[in-house]
Amino acid sequence: MNEEDYQELVKRREAGLISMRKHPFLELEICNYTAKTQYNKMWDNYTIISRGLILDVEHNIIARPFPKFFNLNETPQTTISNLPDEIPGITEKLDGVLGILYPEKTKLRSHQEDRSLQTRRSGRLSGCDRKDLS
Repeated sequence: MNEEDYQELVKRREAGLISMRKHPFLELEICNYTAKTQYNKMWDNYTIISRGLILDVEHNIIARPFPKFFNLNETPQTTISNLPDEIPGITEKLDGVLGILYPEKTKLRSHQEDRSLQTRRSGRLSGCDRKDLS
């Protein structure tokens, strides 16, 4: 991530739209949009990508999860009149849990925002040797 984009994230942190937390023991920073962003619908390119975005100390992107997505009629872009004419691929959203895997030297780590059963189970991958997963 270039310095200009990183400073845009910092501006949104200062405005309360993004949280930027230090990883508990690695030299990483984890960016998430806040409740203020969600409830006030203050979405832009930076808040949309801040859904568990993980950066290293030089602001390189280590993990970029799926960007925030929206339900039908939740934004002007998702109203029926603005949807494409072609038939889209449709998937079912089952539980809303997002686990993020990222490399740390030869190991694989995981990050989750909640403590549900699904995320606790995905945490079992954390610390696995990356070569064992291929």
